[in-house]
Amino acid sequence: MFSDETTEAEAAKYEKVWLHPEYAKCSPGEAYAHDAMERLYISRNGIAYDFGTGSGKGAKVLLDAGFNSVIGFDYCEQPSKWLAETNTGFMFVKAALHEMASDYVVADFGLCADVMEHLPEQIIDDALRNMQSLSKTLYLGICTVEDMFGKTIGEQLHLTVRPCEWWLERIGKVCGNATIIWRDGISCGIVVVNDKFQE
Repeated sequence: MFSDETTEAEAAKYEKVWLHPEYAKCSPGEAYAHDAMERLYISRNGIAYDFGTGSGKGAKVLLDAGFNSVIGFDYCEQPSKWLAETNTGFMFVKAALHEMASDYVVADFGLCADVMEHLPEQIIDDALRNMQSLSKTLYLGICTVEDMFGKTIGEQLHLTVRPCEWWLERIGKVCGNATIIWRDGISCGIVVVNDKFQE
């Protein structure tokens, strides 16, 4: 069981981590978002969700790609404040992915970039179910190796380090229709199409 105290401790860890300019400068989510927009043929004139939005740079890519509005979910608010202040199409919601409410409108596209490996294994299934239930198409960009930055500050940031095949099997069991669309030895991109919302 992942307690509220543990969730708060993880949030506090990242509030501290985001204060480091070196960490804030790097944005795998931005690169994953660009990749998703290049590879996927999806409607871009509706709503998109950025699950684990972090700095909000991935969400900015989605806005620039044409989505009318993007909602970023994260349990750390500070990093993405700049985006909420400068883009009327972006809204931030403070939420842990495994505890999200299910009463949001279903988005045309969901992005989860550089997030899953940061979650402890025991809450991954709940996070996946929540994201899939709110996304017609879900793109997950996942790093499959130990993080480098955490060691420099004495924190473990990647809590679930698994190969692409493990992620594909786990996501497939929870979500069903999952496909690896690329891999490069240290990360991979997996797409989940929610059959419930396909015409």
